[in-house]
Amino acid sequence: MLVTDDTKIGVVTFPVSKSGAGPLSNLVEVLLEQSNNPLYVITGNDGSKVSNIDARVQVTSVSHRPKQNIFSRGISYTVTQIRISLSMFKVAKYVDNWLFFIGGELLIFPIISAKLTRKPTLLLFASSPFNQSKLQKNWISPIIFLVSMFNRVLCDKLVVYSPVLISEWNLEPYRHKILIAHRH
Repeated sequence: MLVTDDTKIGVVTFPVSKSGAGPLSNLVEVLLEQSNNPLYVITGNDGSKVSNIDARVQVTSVSHRPKQNIFSRGISYTVTQIRISLSMFKVAKYVDNWLFFIGGELLIFPIISAKLTRKPTLLLFASSPFNQSKLQKNWISPIIFLVSMFNRVLCDKLVVYSPVLISEWNLEPYRHKILIAHRH
């Protein structure tokens, strides 16, 4: 079972925009229904508003501003991931499980950090960044593919909303670690 009354969860996302705040709020509400413990959320930008849902939600906000220049964008993305990782280490003693959500599939440094805390690590798929970059014929697709594959291997469980997504998002090799969560 992912969450019980005494499980303490740390939810980690890349800083989200308004469109990601809704799904993050839904996830937080579902998790709060399952446990009486505080919920530790590391996110940023519009995602930080989930602290208004319930007094048990402890938010650490990491802001991120997208850059225009490719080089600046890569550095900014890396710095944001390092800041997320440092925030995780600060709350790790209060967390039993790490759950990566929006943008989590590409959070290589935070997922490595989660593994260093020796807590179970779950990756909850909100989308497939690799499939999106392939459709856009993005030059960075090979890097996204490698990071995504690495993180899928590192995580203890992969969570999808429908069995159909297993084949659509090329998750068949990880079938032994997939959970289906119908509600988010």
